[in-house]
Amino acid sequence: GKPERYLALTAALGSFLTSLDASAVNADLPVIGAAFHTAIPTVRWVLLAELLITSGLLLAFGRLGDQVGHKRIYVAGFRVFLFGCALCAAAPGMIPLIAFRIVQGIGAAMLLASSPALLVKHLPAEQRGQALGLRASLIYLGLVAGPAVGGWLAGRYGWRGVFCMQLPVGIAGLTLARRLIRDDPPAARPQ
Repeated sequence: GKPERYLALTAALGSFLTSLDASAVNADLPVIGAAFHTAIPTVRWVLLAELLITSGLLLAFGRLGDQVGHKRIYVAGFRVFLFGCALCAAAPGMIPLIAFRIVQGIGAAMLLASSPALLVKHLPAEQRGQALGLRASLIYLGLVAGPAVGGWLAGRYGWRGVFCMQLPVGIAGLTLARRLIRDDPPAARPQ
């Protein structure tokens, strides 16, 4: 029904946002490098810092979600990601930008670790495949759309526009997640 579709879309929105972010920022690395007069090998850390933190924390946040509830981790993930996004948009230099991307990476790990668990936990078995497929589709949509969106925004508003663009999408995701995803109790501890 409709509530399940909205839940699936809401749980997939965080994955879309993280993939859109990574591909848009990757496309804008030369613009960021030029703005800070920094060579590309150093500028690559704007992307690498976020990706390394995200991949390194996925399992930890998945386990934490099992212990405290995946909705809590997912909602907190949007908050951390948005905070990192706002910091990146205001970054005064390359080193702070890389540090703020680490904050975004923590939020991305929270979002990516929690969304499949939410789908499995809250949807009936016959709808899970479709919901997980929607999530995968939105990840790839973000990866494909990111370079075009990022390039257009950077050309029109500068590299900071890429981070500013993510804020309304993230706020919408946070609002939907808080309203549409039911609280999930922590997993029962083995006796």
